[in-house]
Amino acid sequence: AIGATRVMAPSEISKIDLHISMQTTGRSGTPYYEIRATKRNGRRGSLGSGIRNKTHAEWLAREMRSAVGLPN
Repeated sequence: AIGATRVMAPSEISKIDLHISMQTTGRSGTPYYEIRATKRNGRRGSLGSGIRNKTHAEWLAREMRSAVGLPN
């Protein structure tokens, strides 16, 4: 199922970073990453989740930071 879509203006975003959203079989399993945006008002929102490859997640986060004018 597809969730609700929300729009964030680039000027509202103060930070984009990675978090481990879940991990299979406890701490020894495969981590899945979520890319989160922190808005200037302190609220957070997900920009994507369930990303298994950390290198890919880091690349996506860098591309998103670049697109909204944040430093990498």
